[in-house]
Amino acid sequence: MTFLIVTLTTLTVAIGSFVAILQWRTVTNNGNGDDLGPLLRSIAGQPRIRVAGVILAVSTGLVIVPALEDRLCRLLPYLVQRHLFAFLWLPVLATISGGFSYLLVAAILRKDRQSHFLGVAATVVIGLVLLQTMQATVTWQGSPTDLTTADGIVLQSSGFSCVAACVANVARLDGKPLTESKAAQLLGTSTSGTTNGGLRYALHDLQIPFRETSRSLPANELSPPAILSIDHPATGPESHAVLLRQIHAEKRPLQPPVISFEIWDPLRGAYFLTPQEIDTVWHGAAFECRIQENR
Repeated sequence: MTFLIVTLTTLTVAIGSFVAILQWRTVTNNGNGDDLGPLLRSIAGQPRIRVAGVILAVSTGLVIVPALEDRLCRLLPYLVQRHLFAFLWLPVLATISGGFSYLLVAAILRKDRQSHFLGVAATVVIGLVLLQTMQATVTWQGSPTDLTTADGIVLQSSGFSCVAACVANVARLDGKPLTESKAAQLLGTSTSGTTNGGLRYALHDLQIPFRETSRSLPANELSPPAILSIDHPATGPESHAVLLRQIHAEKRPLQPPVISFEIWDPLRGAYFLTPQEIDTVWHGAAFECRIQENR
């Protein structure tokens, strides 16, 4: 996917530059060589450019809507869900890179030094923005070695790989020796984190059946192990992933059992939450995983 993004961006830069040169020659022949306005109007007025703009807007919308609405994302093939964020940025990157390369070449071809300066400055700024955006779509490669607790729980090695660590723990419970790094590559984890589509793809690829819970499901009705999205004080609501390993019920004579939830947290390791505590941080988003021990 990284190769595709770089290739497409390079191609659109070349196309934008080539079109700018051709259009500049046309406008110059008409006696408007020092005016950027006719150049822009000559491009915008072409029917093919307008049709391409409509197609680009529609295709971008078809990707943006599922990316923003997870219920629609679930309808797509797992592979598309995994790469949906990158697909979202492909047309955007192509349009911006092509457009600004066009404007840069047009500015350079003018005789006005101020246009040269503004064109180069704008391109540098937009280039930095594009670079930052592309980095957000590039899969994080992870640490070469796993961080684990004394009892073997995989911990996250970055501030955005909690889902990868949880998937690695689930896979190991299922008898698959998966590392956090390999899990991150399956998930498509980036510096922006992991999407639900990436999680669906990874579990499907690992042949681990899963079920997404409804928001109304009580915590004591979950089927462990389950990957939960919980609140974190530093990053906000449902911004952190933990693994619900077991639900324990300590029986007491003539009294209701004491319920506790065993949590494997990629930040802290294992600990227990009471029903009241888990209800405070968990709001119903979970992936129940059917590993070998409970199939």
